[in-house]
Amino acid sequence: MEKELVSIVIPVYKTEKYVEFTIKDICRQTYKNIQIILVDDGSPDSAGEICDSFARRDPRIEVVHTDNRGLSAARNLGVDLSRGEYIYFLDSDDRVHPEIIERLYFSAQKWNCDIVQAGTFAFVDDAILPRRLNNSTYHVYSNIVMCENMLRGTVAGATVIQNKLYSARLFDKSMRFPEGRIHEDVALSYKLFWKAEKIAVLDAELFYYRASRQGSIMHSPYTIARLDGLTAAEERFRFFKNLGQEKLYALALLSWCDMANSAIKALKKSEIQNKTYYIKNIQKDLLNYYKILCKHPKVKLKSKVRVGVNIFCGMLVGT
Repeated sequence: MEKELVSIVIPVYKTEKYVEFTIKDICRQTYKNIQIILVDDGSPDSAGEICDSFARRDPRIEVVHTDNRGLSAARNLGVDLSRGEYIYFLDSDDRVHPEIIERLYFSAQKWNCDIVQAGTFAFVDDAILPRRLNNSTYHVYSNIVMCENMLRGTVAGATVIQNKLYSARLFDKSMRFPEGRIHEDVALSYKLFWKAEKIAVLDAELFYYRASRQGSIMHSPYTIARLDGLTAAEERFRFFKNLGQEKLYALALLSWCDMANSAIKALKKSEIQNKTYYIKNIQKDLLNYYKILCKHPKVKLKSKVRVGVNIFCGMLVGT
């Protein structure tokens, strides 16, 4: 039987130094039946021209040039243009093993999974990438168990978008990345897990994440936009509450409280103007949600105490 088409979506913005390596990694995949969608998100450097040069050499590559609308909009456009039975997302400064698509695809087929996650290797510019692979282990989870793993942090990289192969059926018209916001991985990953019937997790390090890049969101000074993560986390616990999934709701609420405490600490250290306003608003919500957390029977006492201590310590430390 002919192998199914896999669409690979790569948003490109201000990565002229790295994008050539990313595209080469994808073009060299051992799984050949791929559609490569490069979305030039109005990049002001030469990254878009680099994409065009590769498209002239490989007919599998399609380049779309757009105004700058952000990572989420670029990914959504890629989803709209995809024709494959599966979709893989990659950022234009990341690297991948030459067998990542093949291994993820055949794992999805073997275990009949809607999502397959690869192991992640974090690297800096001059690091040697782990090209040789040992025999890997794997686990297959239901949607409920995978959501629990994500919220507990027991599966590394669970909220990462770029280390997974997705069945295209998951991306109906309602399943899109939130445009105009960052931390889009937190906002969408749990919805994808919930819609999936089964999720496989491989430990083989096939996805290579660039751990430090100047200009990346996670390695830039703290901004108000980073609070998008709190918004996504609040949407997440409300999602599970509305479904009547009390255990997942409790874990998601606990996760929000931990994120809120971390956001308050980061804001206090930041140079953001009017940061006191944001801190007070988060503290107000945090106290309200903590009261709910303390009454929930699914939350362990030690977790309630830990969150309470963090709230108390955070209020003692001034801005």
